[in-house]
Amino acid sequence: MAVNIDSERLIRASGNGLINTVQSLCDRLKLIHMPEGLLDQAILSALQGIALFKDRKPDKVEHCWQIIDRLCHIQCNDQVSEQCLDTVLLAAVVSERLELIKSLSHLGPPHHFPSTGAIHAALQNVFHSSSSHQWDLMVSLCRMGVNEDMRTRVFTALAKASQWQAIDRLYAAGLRPHQIGVNFILHQAAKHSQWNIFEQIGALQEPGWPAAGEFLRMAVRARQHSVVFQLCQLNMSNAIDPETILDAMLIAKNTNQPAIACYLRVHFIACRIPRALTAIFYLLKDYIPPDTHLTPFFKTRPEAIHHLKDLAESIVRSPSEDEEESQLIRDIIFSLKSSPLYSHDLHFIAMVNYIVEHYTDEYYTCNPHRYPLQ
Repeated sequence: MAVNIDSERLIRASGNGLINTVQSLCDRLKLIHMPEGLLDQAILSALQGIALFKDRKPDKVEHCWQIIDRLCHIQCNDQVSEQCLDTVLLAAVVSERLELIKSLSHLGPPHHFPSTGAIHAALQNVFHSSSSHQWDLMVSLCRMGVNEDMRTRVFTALAKASQWQAIDRLYAAGLRPHQIGVNFILHQAAKHSQWNIFEQIGALQEPGWPAAGEFLRMAVRARQHSVVFQLCQLNMSNAIDPETILDAMLIAKNTNQPAIACYLRVHFIACRIPRALTAIFYLLKDYIPPDTHLTPFFKTRPEAIHHLKDLAESIVRSPSEDEEESQLIRDIIFSLKSSPLYSHDLHFIAMVNYIVEHYTDEYYTCNPHRYPLQ
């Protein structure tokens, strides 16, 4: 049988921070009948108590906040209204009650939840605050549910302050900024030479075109080879245009980075050819001379040349099934790695590594895109 609660006593106890009394009245073991609107009144009374005791009785203030948290989660016939929860959320942000905000974020049916408008208003307050908990508050509020524009604003604010761990927490929660926000975050990381962060975020969310082209130039200037490789593997929708690749290759040459210059030259040739085997054939052309003209550039055993020529003819004969194509590419790589050129010729090494990275599963097996932010 449901127990009728003493409404006046609950409101009075809440406003005076009498947490033991409130806990007794709201005993979890009792089936409580709560008059409609009573929880809202008790919570508002507790908020008034916080204002009253603020400068005089810190223990009472703490008890009032605990009472609010308890009443927001109570299981009974009535629930705290959305409007009251909005008031609690805004008050909690002003008072930097981070744990209460996290507690509110876990509310679920049958309980109500703070409105999106209140969450946005709370974030606006946080943006203009100088609290030591500012970044944690942003993350907690963002995780409560905001629109894409507000979420992107949170990401960019965190990036400006180099709060990379906070950004990682948002990504870990499955949250993503708009593409403009991603570009800004990556630019901040590159600008401040946080290239490990750049790689980690770039693996989670790619830069868009044409921002990726500028990042490629920055990475080459900074001699960040792994970032260059990453930017050369973007999806087609974000892929860097050939002119920018040539520009980056020139930067590499002028800054004495022959290995990167060779890699970018290979990428320039291959990136415009959609089919893997066709692209590989074009990359190999310089290394498979006609029978009547054995160029000094390709100094290797004759049997290796013949094997490569056979492979090239197989490429030309295709179409082939995916499984056959994969095996053919593996054969090509094995032959290329057997060449003496693979030990000293930068262009040859760049070509082989490019084929491995772009046209086989080996690269992705050995280099999984898992980047916990530091």
